[in-house]
Amino acid sequence: MALARKYTVSSAEINDNTDLFGPLPRGCGIYGDDTDEFLSDFIRRFNVDMSKYLWYFHTEEESGNFFGWLFPPPNARVEHIPVTIRLLIQAAELKTWPVEYPPHLLPKRRWDTIASLGCIILVLLFAIGVATLHFVIDR
Repeated sequence: MALARKYTVSSAEINDNTDLFGPLPRGCGIYGDDTDEFLSDFIRRFNVDMSKYLWYFHTEEESGNFFGWLFPPPNARVEHIPVTIRLLIQAAELKTWPVEYPPHLLPKRRWDTIASLGCIILVLLFAIGVATLHFVIDR
């Protein structure tokens, strides 16, 4: 429980069934990079093999996903499974991640991130074009 307290919002109420990675107010709101840091601490402290852990069943990505409404990210394609103190105790006792995930299928490519990257490239090309045009006109 002390490890969970280190990463949660101080006002979050934690008990054995609290979804640590769930959104506030019922969950603790640990997500993104904080989830990675929390799990790294957990693995170090309790020597748990997390190779079977699938993040997208338990948490969402940290950054906003502009194209997520068009191309749902992995976490929006599966049913959420809470990460609770009770589940972490079980993992620590077994020394392995105990969750058996339901059958699921994810696309081979992350079209949401590809579309976002495409937009960033277009904006950069536009900025370079404007800067080049400005330079040419000033000469």
